[in-house]
Amino acid sequence: FNNVLVTVNQDFITHTQDCEGLMEMYVNGKTPGQFFRFRSANNVFVPNVWMTGVSADLTSGATYTATGLEDTDVTNWTFTAPPAKDLYWIGVADNNWNNGLNWTTNTDGTPSAGGCVPTKYDNVHFNSFSTGNLPIQIVGQDAYFNNLIAHNDAPAGITITYDAIMEAYSYGNLIQMGEDMTFVRLHLLGNHSDGQLINKGNSTFGNLTVNNPTANWVFTGNMRHTGVYLQTGATVTVNGTSWTGANFQVNGIALNLNIQTITGTDFNLNKGALKASDLSMTVNQFSSTGNNAITTARSLDIRNSTIVTREDWLYYNLASATLQAEGSHITFDRNFYGQSG
Repeated sequence: FNNVLVTVNQDFITHTQDCEGLMEMYVNGKTPGQFFRFRSANNVFVPNVWMTGVSADLTSGATYTATGLEDTDVTNWTFTAPPAKDLYWIGVADNNWNNGLNWTTNTDGTPSAGGCVPTKYDNVHFNSFSTGNLPIQIVGQDAYFNNLIAHNDAPAGITITYDAIMEAYSYGNLIQMGEDMTFVRLHLLGNHSDGQLINKGNSTFGNLTVNNPTANWVFTGNMRHTGVYLQTGATVTVNGTSWTGANFQVNGIALNLNIQTITGTDFNLNKGALKASDLSMTVNQFSSTGNNAITTARSLDIRNSTIVTREDWLYYNLASATLQAEGSHITFDRNFYGQSG
């Protein structure tokens, strides 16, 4: 359907109102850069839509507005933000995140009429009434929200997972985890200079991705992830005692580790500045081998740190890469490649 023209001769009427989940408008099997053209004789308003690859044709003089999620390759549409809501999980229908009956606007756990599925503009809360149908599963559609706040009275051990592989996307500046809470797949998309991720107890992530290229985030408390931590852009500062993880992929501006210990499988510094001084790091492999002065520009500060690699230490292949290693101690079991090979 790439570049086809869809023409509406009268009115384009949709029924996906706020709180009902997102209508979808997209090119089937879309690849980057693909879109279809949409022309209407009359003005168009599409509420509560996820849109990608849709180009409004302005030749008829109609205007095109929408609320919801504007994704890639969308042109000539104006997206407006609806009023933000605060939604509380009560889980009275089932354990599906995308069932509006499981959310309420009432802090006392009383169901609100019709319920409401969270959107990118809404804050999701967990409190003492968030006890129904746990663990929570993301079913049928990815999850979207602004901020996540687990209050002090929320039950311990809440898990947010998925049926088939579904993702969760946060557009806000606050992730406040509950006691021993687990979030299996989470993307931080917000373009904020004051982002906060607050851990509590043994709170854990499966895959955690920081997607926004210019955001600033502070992670507080002990970090845990069991899958992949992926940082694309952004500056992230971690204040705590430890980070226990699996795979680390840093392709960002900076990652500042103000912690005592970090443990994982593979640590890949692809781009950016890594501050890992005054700590103990144990990984299978530390790798930083890109050779492009722009796309893999990087610097490493491991002063006064103890680094144990069960396999390889690989930090080389770029003359402009910098290394501060005074007082550090590195042990390896297999290969060691430094700036000179």
